[in-house]
Amino acid sequence: MEDFFAFSIQQILCQGIGVGIIIAIDKYVVRRRDSIVQTVRRLQATLRIPPCLAVVSDTAPGVTDQSLRYVTELAVFFGLSSLALFVVVVMIGKAKSLWGLVAGVVVPACVTIFIWTYLICTRRRFDRGERDTFDKEDGLRISIRSMLGTSM
Repeated sequence: MEDFFAFSIQQILCQGIGVGIIIAIDKYVVRRRDSIVQTVRRLQATLRIPPCLAVVSDTAPGVTDQSLRYVTELAVFFGLSSLALFVVVVMIGKAKSLWGLVAGVVVPACVTIFIWTYLICTRRRFDRGERDTFDKEDGLRISIRSMLGTSM
């Protein structure tokens, strides 16, 4: 009985933290999309990134809300997971072994490459004219509903 109670509390905390992160991403990142897009465009111009590797389109608004939300969630959740893996590796004393390299360098590098590739693919879709779709009922984004797992 105690194990079930501990498991239930753990599930409630994890789901609460996950929903909190999703809401914070919508509040602090997606709403500031225009300034994020302008900053990324300036960075792309400064680094002289070729158009085929650019992650933000030159046409307005540059990136869809859904793509920005998804990429930010990936970065946050994989970043926290990678950090937790590295802490576990350090705690068991394997930080100077191959596992330390995997947890500290390889996993974050793979996540970064995956996110960059995803952004390049979404920019190409964006340039072809595909955009976010709104729900006709009340204007809420369908992706928010699916992320929170509610039918509202």
